[in-house]
Amino acid sequence: MAGNEAGVRRSLTVAGRRLHFFQHTVTPDVQGTRPPLLLIHGAGGNYLQWPPRLRRLPATSVYALDLPGHGKSPGPGCATVEEYGAVVRAFVAALGLTAPLVAGHSLGAAIALAYAHTHPQATAGLALVGGGPRLPVSPKLLALLETDPDRAAERIVAGFYGPETPAPTRARSLAALRACAPGVLLGDFAACARFDMTAALPAIQTPALVVCGDNDRMVAPALSAELAAGLPDSQLVMLRGAGHMLMVERTAQMTAIFADFLERWGHWV
Repeated sequence: MAGNEAGVRRSLTVAGRRLHFFQHTVTPDVQGTRPPLLLIHGAGGNYLQWPPRLRRLPATSVYALDLPGHGKSPGPGCATVEEYGAVVRAFVAALGLTAPLVAGHSLGAAIALAYAHTHPQATAGLALVGGGPRLPVSPKLLALLETDPDRAAERIVAGFYGPETPAPTRARSLAALRACAPGVLLGDFAACARFDMTAALPAIQTPALVVCGDNDRMVAPALSAELAAGLPDSQLVMLRGAGHMLMVERTAQMTAIFADFLERWGHWV
């Protein structure tokens, strides 16, 4: 494909699962020494959580997948972060990507951490957005997800954004959550509640960028700061006034942050 390829939507079968993904590729002469970028969405989301500007970063081959049970990837979802990490590893191997820079948002950040911990040689770097070493979930939210998932989805979206976020943006997020296969949203948040990699962080030597908003109401900024402090080779970027959905709220800023990280990657490692 040409260096200015706009992006294509593809699917392939990985470990018995059909995975849908978006692919934006550039030629080797354009990409240079940059690793490919793999984007992993958060709980109940899909690849569209990553805006087009991030999915089409200049001079970078980008792959953004729908996790099992999300977007156009059929269910069921996975029960644990580690199971999602195994799917991501199989996806990377199926595409023949030697060592991508793995970026994840929220649950996706947890999956990226688990992937890097298990497969350090297959990870060029980490970009962890709105993540933490743990992802506590209110028992009341878990109960509501089980008894009234539509109402729970509304509460989740209310926590995603600040009051200044336009109604159409909130509506798109709500529609994505409600479009998940039955039980997937509950399974995602249950996986978050069980996730804890605090003790494993010192073993993850991969260069890492940790980005959070100081008004995040889903994952406390203190957890993102703890994540950055626990990783041996990391940088913390905290965006003032931003909430949990940084890619949507601050698309231009996040695009610049990712581009800078990729540009500096070769000098960092």
